[in-house]
Amino acid sequence: MSFMNLLVQCGMYTKYEASKENIDRAIESLADESEVLVDIVASLYNKERVRLEVGARITGFISILAIRNVRKLLRGSCGTPENLPALPVTNSLA
Repeated sequence: MSFMNLLVQCGMYTKYEASKENIDRAIESLADESEVLVDIVASLYNKERVRLEVGARITGFISILAIRNVRKLLRGSCGTPENLPALPVTNSLA
């Protein structure tokens, strides 16, 4: 199953652009799984979305690509920790 088909089946992708509610839910999920504050993940998402929009001719998948790129960044599979802003880690023991 393709990534896009999975997103469509899970309701994360509708028509040609993810809804604001789905984006917010994806950002919260990324924050939880990476133990990073939601505000930081939202900031990373917004910066990545703007970066992808520059010169884009097809914009329907930008939100999905931005979420995917932020996930990769938070998992450390691209870039280095120096590329991240100071990331306050949530205290999961509290």
